[in-house]
Amino acid sequence: MSIQSFIAKTGESPNFIAFMAHSGVAAYVVSRFPYGLPRVIVASIFTILAATKEFWFDLHYEKTPPQTLADSALDFAGYVTGIVVGALVP
Repeated sequence: MSIQSFIAKTGESPNFIAFMAHSGVAAYVVSRFPYGLPRVIVASIFTILAATKEFWFDLHYEKTPPQTLADSALDFAGYVTGIVVGALVP
């Protein structure tokens, strides 16, 4: 497989798109939170909220298509990646 086809195939993957969306939102929120809290506090709160959303809310209420534990884990990994990036951005 050529590098071009690998990049094209990856860019069309729903899992890749979902991961990037979750990480982008988390990075933006943590790096730009407007209320002057230290980033470590914002990152901690966001991590707890993301875990609750992915592993409780989505598994119970996201029905179309049904959310699986693997979907929730991938989404949560995206959030955590974004939280780390957002916390490290100057």
